[in-house]
Amino acid sequence: MAGQALLIVNPNAGSEAVDATDLAAEVKAILPGLELDVFETKGEWDEESLKRRFRASQYQLILIAGGDGTVKLAADCAWEHCPMAILPLGSANGLARCLGINSLDDALQALGKMETVGMDGIMIGDHLCLHLADFGFNANLIHRFEEGDSRGMIAYFKSSLAELFSTEISQFELETDRGKIQIEAHMLVIANGDRYGTGAVINPQSSLADGWFEVIAVHVQDVEDLIQLSKGLISGEKVDGKAFRHWTLKNCKIRNLSKAKFQIDGELMGTPSEIVVRIEPKIFRFVVNAQNLKAELDLRVENLDS
Repeated sequence: MAGQALLIVNPNAGSEAVDATDLAAEVKAILPGLELDVFETKGEWDEESLKRRFRASQYQLILIAGGDGTVKLAADCAWEHCPMAILPLGSANGLARCLGINSLDDALQALGKMETVGMDGIMIGDHLCLHLADFGFNANLIHRFEEGDSRGMIAYFKSSLAELFSTEISQFELETDRGKIQIEAHMLVIANGDRYGTGAVINPQSSLADGWFEVIAVHVQDVEDLIQLSKGLISGEKVDGKAFRHWTLKNCKIRNLSKAKFQIDGELMGTPSEIVVRIEPKIFRFVVNAQNLKAELDLRVENLDS
């Protein structure tokens, strides 16, 4: 592949520092025809700086080294701009996992083949959601995780165990074109992808490219429910059972009656009283590791060079 590419690097992603120069060298070794620019996030004014980059240059590929939050930042700035490739370096890399990219080695292997898929996005008000958003348990977990001193997956697991026993039941109202539904839940999920960065499968029937999203209510009522949820969060086993209800939708409105915390793709969004959600079909294109993708994802893989 020839042309100009942008490598976006979050130097603070995950538990270890990221060396942008070394990472760029690995990418260049696989794609020697690329002219590669590097952009390191600083935590302030990143969105404005990135948008200036995109206005000034015509990139053929965007590479994103970081976690779900870094991917969301890039997608927000590069809306319908060009294909994107994730180099998963965050504490939780849920979207990358949904694309068959479970490690940096998987990502580099995928770059060699340059197979891509069209992918839906979810608009939550004016905010883009690529992967998963939720009220309650997981948003509380992220809040606890960000307040802690340690980073990485082990810290994430420890926070999960603590949060399982402290999240209160929240009240929600889900409004669809079929009417209103009252919901009690520890967590209410808006899902495009199927799993969290821990590997927990929260939405096994999902497809990133079917023009629909799911709303999943998780209400842990007894020890059996708690065991099922714990197993999924820690081991990556499929999460199911009577504690789960789900709806497949193209749009909806959700009222957050208990002021539960809310997050989008790993970014805390406060406690909105109401959100409006809609699907935007196949507005992005991502590089995938096709051999790792499961058949149920139902994604059409195309070669970027074809």
